[in-house]
Amino acid sequence: MRGAPPPSATKAIPSSAQWSRDWHELGYTNASIWSVATSPDGHVFASGNTSHSMALWKFTSGGLRVWQAPVGVGGAAYTYAVGIAVDLHGDVVTGGSTFGSIFAPSQGGPDDAWLVKYPGQ
Repeated sequence: MRGAPPPSATKAIPSSAQWSRDWHELGYTNASIWSVATSPDGHVFASGNTSHSMALWKFTSGGLRVWQAPVGVGGAAYTYAVGIAVDLHGDVVTGGSTFGSIFAPSQGGPDDAWLVKYPGQ
């Protein structure tokens, strides 16, 4: 979550859209967004994955990336975040599945479900 986000390019978009972003995460073979939610103050959160690790992104209401929270799982085949919600305080809850031990020892697999809450700051 620390450090400056990489630059993003704004593309030509239809007049009905406020903004769009696309990017390629350095060091990863792919990036996918599976779910998005907005906070009461207008921030946009997206959850998905980069290569085989879960990722959570926060954007301003104007589309500038504020931070990214990757959750890597060493040696695991994959970890995906497939859903996201934002509460009234702006805190973010996301969940998904993993083929490894993400926050605790594996529960017996092969696939374990997980859920995590981050402060939305």
